[in-house]
Amino acid sequence: QEFSRGRLIEKMEKFYRILISKRMNLQICTLIAMLEAYSDLGILEKMEKMYAKVLNANVYIKDYLIRKMANVYIQHCRFPRLDEFGNEIGSKNGRTELVWCILLLSAVGLSSKRGINSIKQEMVRGKVRLSTTFTSIFALFYLKMRDFKALNAVFSEAMKQRVEPDIIMVGILFDACSVGYNCKYVLEKWRSYGWLEETAEMRTDPLVMSAFGKGSFILKCEEVYTSLGSKAKEKKIWKYDDLIKLFFV
Repeated sequence: QEFSRGRLIEKMEKFYRILISKRMNLQICTLIAMLEAYSDLGILEKMEKMYAKVLNANVYIKDYLIRKMANVYIQHCRFPRLDEFGNEIGSKNGRTELVWCILLLSAVGLSSKRGINSIKQEMVRGKVRLSTTFTSIFALFYLKMRDFKALNAVFSEAMKQRVEPDIIMVGILFDACSVGYNCKYVLEKWRSYGWLEETAEMRTDPLVMSAFGKGSFILKCEEVYTSLGSKAKEKKIWKYDDLIKLFFV
């Protein structure tokens, strides 16, 4: 376990082989530590083998490790496997928000409108409430497809369910504007609700950024923010309206 935590993979694997050769049963926490080490280092094949052992042991895997493993599948563009992984975790942990996120991202990675619609129907049947993460995924997918009608429907449904925007959703809106989407109505509604006067934060699951990358809005804000002096950064409480102003600097 200590070699795993220190990411000393060669020593970890050496002792693992010794234990196995002596027919010693490893503690569950040791398997989890090794699985996390492979996940952190992005070693896909070995992560898969260790994950199979953890599955056979019928162990509950915590969200932080599920997210790390999903990130490895995303980075290796293993989107069909990501779908299988989401269903495996869902059968053990239930269809949590993280599991739905993984299933949606697998469909996004495959650019499958049919897949997205199928999962959306499952969520409707399961009475799954729209969240910031789900809204961001749907919006990014339809932006990627240049389907502005569907994008408009996503923002409308999110407002209907009072899903407040975060920095990712604001970024999606302005990225869409830059390629021809008319964002005036959505922006006016957000402003009328007072949402753009709130302190900027990120509530979208980081896996979404891992799958889609950073859009023009986020990159521009980072660029301008980096150029500010340290005193200006410390004094400023950033609201969404402040970030929007940065985008147009």
